[in-house]
Amino acid sequence: SSEYFAFMTNNNNNLVEIRRYAEKASQSQERIMRAKSASELRDAWEEFVWHFAKCIGRQISSGLGDQRSRGWAHRLKNASNGGDPGLFFLREARNAVEHGLTPFAEFNEPAVHIGGNLVRLEGGGSVTMVDCTFNGTPMGSFHVSTSGGRVDSIIGQPNISIEQVPRTISLVTISNPEKGVSVDVPIGLAGKTLESGRPDDLAELGVAFLYESLEDL
Repeated sequence: SSEYFAFMTNNNNNLVEIRRYAEKASQSQERIMRAKSASELRDAWEEFVWHFAKCIGRQISSGLGDQRSRGWAHRLKNASNGGDPGLFFLREARNAVEHGLTPFAEFNEPAVHIGGNLVRLEGGGSVTMVDCTFNGTPMGSFHVSTSGGRVDSIIGQPNISIEQVPRTISLVTISNPEKGVSVDVPIGLAGKTLESGRPDDLAELGVAFLYESLEDL
């Protein structure tokens, strides 16, 4: 019938839109992995949580529109609203990005650390040590130049650690004073453990979940 044709066409259009946002989330997750600066990392992460939330929202809406998938959609909605710690965190991260409530992560540029945390050089800079002593240990005499948070050159003989630290992002507890909600960094998503606690791993679990739930739908 014409009603059945319209119903199936609408369902197919919904699935196309849902898959589009899943692919967008996947592309953002890849950008997270490739990001070389804290700014690029933040942009990619904010894109990811936005596309992730759009995909989940479309899945729930589409599922609620058909009695055969209504129960499944309610379960997904409940998980996203707090039943699953990973899905709930990503939902609140999107809200934090969209409404600027509180920081949802700490972003750090790539840097060179000299002597652990004794000296930290971000971007371009240089430091010269001459016959200095740290914790009773001679550090040697040397000159270090950096650019883009990476070592350009070392002149002399350092007797202290010099480390290149990549750009990092650390997820933090998200607070929403208006709702009275505080969401801790999750230890897993949809039954899969987030062993590292790293946001890029959380994004990877998130993308895998989007495609799995799309297949279920």
